[in-house]
Amino acid sequence: MNRFILAFLVAPIVPLLVLGLIDIAGSSGVHPQSGNGGLFALIMFLYVYPTTAILGLPVFLLFRRRGWYQWWRVLVGGVCIGVAPSLLSLLLALFVDMRMHELMTTWIRFAALGAAFGAVGALAFRAIAFPLRMNPGHPFDDDTREAHSV
Repeated sequence: MNRFILAFLVAPIVPLLVLGLIDIAGSSGVHPQSGNGGLFALIMFLYVYPTTAILGLPVFLLFRRRGWYQWWRVLVGGVCIGVAPSLLSLLLALFVDMRMHELMTTWIRFAALGAAFGAVGALAFRAIAFPLRMNPGHPFDDDTREAHSV
């Protein structure tokens, strides 16, 4: 199987698995902290694959065309993709009768969670699609090329 297809199939699930593990760790012990992470992960499952298909594939093609394989560029792209659904929800919510304070507090939480999901998913995509920090045509990333050029 092509590494890119595998990355597109597996990477969106990784943030959900991380959330599930955090929920399991938080709900065990003497003072349970959460317990709703599993349900939230199932709800987020409805968002991750459409977002990956609608935004992730074009961003991947752009990055591939430009040769942007560095981990930090992939991370920034993932954060932007993760925040995009919250921007859409903010635009839709502006047409609903809500107080601006309630709208912004809800949106900021949703955007922060989307950014975290996007970051983890993007780094998982990078690790699957380009293992061992090797870039096509470039033996080292930008951060390690400087250390080797001295």
